[in-house]
Amino acid sequence: MLDYEQSVAWIKEYFHLNGFRCPNCKAPVEQAREFRHTERSQLTVYRCRVCATAYNLYTETVFQQRHLTPMQMVLLMRGICKGESSNMLAAELDLDYKTVLELRRDIHLDPDDPPRRRANKQRGHGTYDNDRPPIVGTVGRESGQVRLRVIHHTDQKTLEAHVHQYTLPGKQVYTDEWNGYNHILRPHATVCHSKGEWARDDDGDGIREVHVNTVEGMWTDVRNFLRPFKGVHKRYLSGYVALAEFRRNLKRVSPTFISSIVNEHTSYT
Repeated sequence: MLDYEQSVAWIKEYFHLNGFRCPNCKAPVEQAREFRHTERSQLTVYRCRVCATAYNLYTETVFQQRHLTPMQMVLLMRGICKGESSNMLAAELDLDYKTVLELRRDIHLDPDDPPRRRANKQRGHGTYDNDRPPIVGTVGRESGQVRLRVIHHTDQKTLEAHVHQYTLPGKQVYTDEWNGYNHILRPHATVCHSKGEWARDDDGDGIREVHVNTVEGMWTDVRNFLRPFKGVHKRYLSGYVALAEFRRNLKRVSPTFISSIVNEHTSYT
């Protein structure tokens, strides 16, 4: 851990490459007087004897108007350079998560390399065109088999086609209340999440068979499979989703499966 003097020296060296000086008239700090000492950030505020401008170590930097101590600031920069998460830095430095996130984005100013943001926050249903390609999936309650497909949009025609292709005629289908499923040609029951309903017993046997918990658990597996890749381009998403489907269906990755992937790949190269 750096002490106060070491932290101040580091800031002067790396934040003020042309020397720590007045931001207005550029007079060196030696021509200023110590005006006051801030209690919260532990910074010395200087007042220039030439132009009377008040300034401190953070003036004209992204840390201006922030109340970090020099030690916190140095350790924050160290953590960002190491790639530590904002949650971890906020906990270690006793800072608000939002403050750390804002500073992280302020520091990263290259327009050609924007920082990765958590998910795509656009409102409404995702589509391939708005960079939120939907994944539609079915899972058999008895077989446990999964079918996953990346689609361009979640309209009624697309959802109906998926259900009809990957379920047998006459088999019971359970979905949520999304209107795109209203006209599927299967025995169909829905559970309405918007009304706080998660499982329902329609036949009175004491078992709440109307639910989509099976498929929700499958989506958790898919998200966990994709998470280590830290973002997948939509062009290649279908390939990653296919591997997630294979892993779920096969239960384990066998030598036969690896061989089939290699052979399939080489046939296209």
